Amino acid sequence: MKKAILIACLLLVYGHLFSQAEPTYAFKNITELQQCDEKGNPKGNTVLMKKDWIFSITRKKSGNAIIQLLEFRDTTMQKIYNIKDDSPVYFLIEEGDLEVVAYERLSTTDVAAGLLTLPMKLRIGKKDSIKVNDIMTKRDFDVNGEINVGGSFGLKCRFGERRSNAVNFLLGGSVGGLVVDSTTTNGRITDAGIKPLGFTFHGSIVLEVKGFQVFVSNGIDLLGRELGKNWVYQRGHWLGFGIGVNLYDSNFEGKTQKP
Repeated sequence: MKKAILIACLLLVYGHLFSQAEPTYAFKNITELQQCDEKGNPKGNTVLMKKDWIFSITRKKSGNAIIQLLEFRDTTMQKIYNIKDDSPVYFLIEEGDLEVVAYERLSTTDVAAGLLTLPMKLRIGKKDSIKVNDIMTKRDFDVNGEINVGGSFGLKCRFGERRSNAVNFLLGGSVGGLVVDSTTTNGRITDAGIKPLGFTFHGSIVLEVKGFQVFVSNGIDLLGRELGKNWVYQRGHWLGFGIGVNLYDSNFEGKTQKP
């Protein structure tokens, strides 16, 4: 079952990557542009582009971007400029003005991958004793304040005005030191606060609103060999919470696409 879920997630990621289309844009406000042909040669008159009209960039020439309208909603203007519904319509816009007059339209869903910072882990206790390496041991509730940074990937779902906010559904893991002591290892570790190398795996939900992030994670930690057999928190679930900025640094996102 776990392998099937992992394979499904990988297929979702690769399928999304290979289905990406060219970026599209929309006008922020009314903008006057010169009409041209597909090669960028001016023709006809200037036309007022209305807010939220959608276009793509077909090519760039001599400091100008040649754009093609993808949605031409004003039927009156269609009659004035003798434009048919299925006819490609091109206009010129200076490259330096592109970010001023338009914004890039983000897809509603995207692949997300990056680094997730876990400020703390709340290890879940167990009321009854558990058997650890044939020894009955109590697993207490514990707060681990060690910062953990690990890679994550998953699905980003955008919402809000211009799709500037998002919810990320992530899976991830990391390799790092895990704090153990004599109490949690049945006396196998006598030195307090050592950090043997271990593995951390987690599933997380990250909410991003105007650069501010809130997330919750659920995961497990694994230690190897004999130490892992004696560690009371081996494969025990923990909860992680975080509030702030840059807790999730997405260093990769798929390109925008037409929804």
